[in-house]
Amino acid sequence: MSKSFWNRLNQRMRTWERSPYTYEFKDEEVHHCLNCYHDFKGNYCPYCSQPADTKRITWRSIFNSFLELWDFTTRSVPSTLWQLSYRPGFLIRDYLQGRRLTSFAPIKMLLVVAFFITIIDYYFIDEEEEREAKTELSEKKGEALEESSRQSQSIVMTGVEATVEDTLLVEAAKQGQTEEGADPQKEDWEYTLDQYYDRFDVWSDNNKGWSMLLISSFLIFPTWIFFRRSKSLPKHTLPEGFYIQVFMCQFLLIFSELSEVFNYFILLVPLYYVYTYRQLFRYSIWGTVWRLSICFLLTIWIIISLVFVIAFVIVIMST
Repeated sequence: MSKSFWNRLNQRMRTWERSPYTYEFKDEEVHHCLNCYHDFKGNYCPYCSQPADTKRITWRSIFNSFLELWDFTTRSVPSTLWQLSYRPGFLIRDYLQGRRLTSFAPIKMLLVVAFFITIIDYYFIDEEEEREAKTELSEKKGEALEESSRQSQSIVMTGVEATVEDTLLVEAAKQGQTEEGADPQKEDWEYTLDQYYDRFDVWSDNNKGWSMLLISSFLIFPTWIFFRRSKSLPKHTLPEGFYIQVFMCQFLLIFSELSEVFNYFILLVPLYYVYTYRQLFRYSIWGTVWRLSICFLLTIWIIISLVFVIAFVIVIMST
């Protein structure tokens, strides 16, 4: 009894995993269109395309109207995130093969997820980091105060005992003396590189969705090379590879956010890639792992090479 029950449940889950949506076709029932007043069979009026289930306005229809603004009724963000957690490869393959109504619009969803993560960062993560920064600053001030109290007997400035600020100024002067022999030209381009890095860092923090997509886009070409001979998704194109990475970015953003709270949570990202790519391309676990490993190594090489090229251009322009 129990064994047959679990077998049926497993079979239903497998069926849902491959095709979670079923559609009701109203072919035999005759409907009267409230818009153009024609009688018709089917889900939509063939004359004006109004849905057959259009009824008088209720509180529920008002609520659905607000949800329809972001397509939250037929293909909601929670539903798509649930599918990306359980059947990500099947969902992506459905979308690439034309079943576009099985998920929320991927690029729009990336912006929605990034927007909510930005709100969480602003009200929770950033406040925690600000408190930690204030604590660290107070500790440094305390250490500087202790140091100044020890040196107040020997360090005298303008006839008064040294304060915390005086001690910091002395240390800064000593550091400046040690750096006098540095190459000015080297300092200029290092400062320029630091400026560009800081700008990119600020842009990444303010545009998490686009920055995550930018980094993930470097996987498009390696994935196209090593997975294009898959029988379940043969000869997928580079634009389709772009949408694969757009879908992947949804959960990568969530993983990166959770890693701010739970240490080492970001280490689950390679496992999620293996899980998704195995469902999507239907290779064996080992076949998926070694192909993904090469893809990651090739992606790292592309990023490092691009960074060196950009740094070289910046150095040439700054000299």
